[in-house]
Amino acid sequence: YLTTKIIRNGIKTIPVRRRLYKSDSGEPALLPLSFETLRTRSRTARVDAARALTTETLRYITSGYERAHHAQHATFLPTHLIVSLMNSKTIQVIFGRMGVPVKTIAPECERLLAKIPLQTAGTPPQLSPETLETFFDAYYDAYAHRRPFISPLELFAAAIIHDERIREVLYAHDITEEKLKNVIAWIRIGEELRDEFRRARGAE
Repeated sequence: YLTTKIIRNGIKTIPVRRRLYKSDSGEPALLPLSFETLRTRSRTARVDAARALTTETLRYITSGYERAHHAQHATFLPTHLIVSLMNSKTIQVIFGRMGVPVKTIAPECERLLAKIPLQTAGTPPQLSPETLETFFDAYYDAYAHRRPFISPLELFAAAIIHDERIREVLYAHDITEEKLKNVIAWIRIGEELRDEFRRARGAE
């Protein structure tokens, strides 16, 4: 749905909302909500996270979904997203920074896909609650860190949170959540510096 909504309808992407420290009521201006809670909100109060995806991020989502479809998996899980995102240069840099090349850890993550239950004939993979939460959290992550769009970095960070089996694989390679957070923060600092440099060049 997220991919066809943009590709087939040609919907223009919209940047992530600029982060405000507080709303007029004194509460945080934007909070992550569960899918069930979101359904109770009016359309005008919702944020269409799909429209904040970069073209690159959308490509990895599409690749992950196609992988689930071709394998006849019953559900589209964060595992599919993570395996797909391992082709991203940014994600490869993250693992390289932690001393575990993607080519070392990817086969172990690939094997997790073989354990996913299969679908009934003719039924496309359904988005799992964890995958929906991943998309919501990726948007909020971009918002919280003042990133203009949802890049592969935000999607990866969110997907890891919602995939316990992948985290177990990472732990086996001494990749803890704290180490992962530190490397992601390091990547973001580099992105912010590049953004500032581009703005400075544009102002000349």
